[in-house]
Amino acid sequence: IFHFYLDRYSLKNLNHLHYMMDGQKQSCCLFDDTCTGYVEAVLAYAPYSKWRGVIEAFEKLEKDGNLYIPFLYGVFAADSYYGPFQEVERAKNLIQKLIKETKLTVQNVNRDIDISNIETFILEGFSAWILENDCKKAFHFFMEALNQENDIVPDLLRLFICKRAQLMALLGGFNEKIVTPALVLKPLYSDAKYLMGMLAFGHEQKGDFKEAERVAKYEIDFLLSSGETGRVDGWLDHAYAHSLYFQGPSRMHDAKVFLKKRSKTWTRENMCYFLYSHLWWHYALVLLEGGEVDEALRIFDERLWPIDDSSTNFREDVQVQMNAMELLWKLESLNCSELAKPRWHSVISVAKTFIGKRADLLHEVLMLRGLLELGEQQDVEKVMKSIKMLGDREDYTKFQNICDCVIQICSKTTTDTAKEVAREKLKSMRNDWAVVGNSTEQRAVFIELAEASPVICGVAATAIA
Repeated sequence: IFHFYLDRYSLKNLNHLHYMMDGQKQSCCLFDDTCTGYVEAVLAYAPYSKWRGVIEAFEKLEKDGNLYIPFLYGVFAADSYYGPFQEVERAKNLIQKLIKETKLTVQNVNRDIDISNIETFILEGFSAWILENDCKKAFHFFMEALNQENDIVPDLLRLFICKRAQLMALLGGFNEKIVTPALVLKPLYSDAKYLMGMLAFGHEQKGDFKEAERVAKYEIDFLLSSGETGRVDGWLDHAYAHSLYFQGPSRMHDAKVFLKKRSKTWTRENMCYFLYSHLWWHYALVLLEGGEVDEALRIFDERLWPIDDSSTNFREDVQVQMNAMELLWKLESLNCSELAKPRWHSVISVAKTFIGKRADLLHEVLMLRGLLELGEQQDVEKVMKSIKMLGDREDYTKFQNICDCVIQICSKTTTDTAKEVAREKLKSMRNDWAVVGNSTEQRAVFIELAEASPVICGVAATAIA
């Protein structure tokens, strides 16, 4: 039963989240070292092995039949199941159980015990995301949780809620809202670890590149002046690289120098697979757009899709596959198909095992390009069949139309006239591209198709010329 450690049940020296009930401070749910470890691992993009602590603690209590499993253990376990470990049904079942059990009463207590507003909104947010795949609704609930006036909520919990709100805006494609949750926290925690990276990324996704650069550089300079030069904040690196990249070719060299310097700190030992491969993708992207094809390919073969790494689960990560396919797409746009083709074979052989499974919508688009380049028409049809099974929700219908355009443009059997018609249609759907979620530079693949041009710093090269 998912209930909460009240003062009468808990160890006095444990750190609790409290809330007000009937004018009295009440202990609501346990926020102990296990919760702290999980949230810090999420914020730091630590290796996924460090996310497992809360799952192991939760599963042990569940197996032992413990009547008092901390609420946040269940929430964080569902978060982890659904995200990096891709145990979708387990996450759904757990959220459904949490919703059911939090409405029960605690035995031997004269009144019902309700979860606080903050926890209600957290649970509603995860329910909207995991059960309904409704990122906008989830964002609303996470923002409600973030805006609750409660000065005794642990700082780390607020930062976690901020991170999840930003993720919903990113996945939902309303990137201009990514900055909003970070702006809520800025007045409260101006010096909080990890907040500046979230804030800078939000400004950049809204198009405020100068402000993003200012915020990120301020934090980087602070780390240098405080002697924390060894601390790895990969998301801060990511935000700063974005801010430079999108300011145009005049800042490309600055981005390259920064990424080269910071790349020495990016290892699988201190980062989860997603951010590790994504940062290396950013570096390779800058190199490719600067004409350094050989160096970009070296990064692909050693970092993005290591040829000697088939025995690990690195390649099984959907985000790793996306970063690899994004770079191969870039090679295609630069007329380097012969260099891309053998690498497409390797990546697609793994990626297509995810057809019909919960993945990322952009993953499906990238996979379609690879399958078409390899002439694997049967698998293209399987992908489209799985996409149609998503349903007739408006955003899914838009996504199907986008995929139809991708197929028409990339198919080797499509006539030039038909390709041009598809390009014009894709251009007219520009406002719909966001349905695939992810960041603006990842969705640049659509610019390359629509404009029949490579992209430099987020803009079609033909437009720059």
